[in-house]
Amino acid sequence: MKSFLILSGLLLTFCTIHAQETDVSTMTVMVNGTEYKTEPRRIRIGQYGYITGNKISPDKSLRIWLAAYDGTEIKEPGTYLIVDAYHPDTRENTERAYATGLYKGLATVKYVEETKSPRMEYHVGMSENNLETV
Repeated sequence: MKSFLILSGLLLTFCTIHAQETDVSTMTVMVNGTEYKTEPRRIRIGQYGYITGNKISPDKSLRIWLAAYDGTEIKEPGTYLIVDAYHPDTRENTERAYATGLYKGLATVKYVEETKSPRMEYHVGMSENNLETV
């Protein structure tokens, strides 16, 4: 019984040490001339997905929504045309931009920053149709 407990303890210790992540990704973005650096997370919802980076004290959140033109999951890096989420560009302009072959899909960006602590007021920034890319 004693050897079983020792073996279980060693196995648990080995699994805990092995499960530690050693390589941490970072995302660095310039927002209105200010550098924003955080650890990104990728979240997928159906054929759409977004990359989010959150920071605390003061609270900041950056979300980049990505959508492929053909409805497939986005798995590879590339250049995405940034559009306004609430007032997207016309379908003709979007198709023309895709036809150039420069872009893998569309992206929208939302940035939230705490302006009055603790969590009293926030500044929210949304992407627009300015022919910007990510």
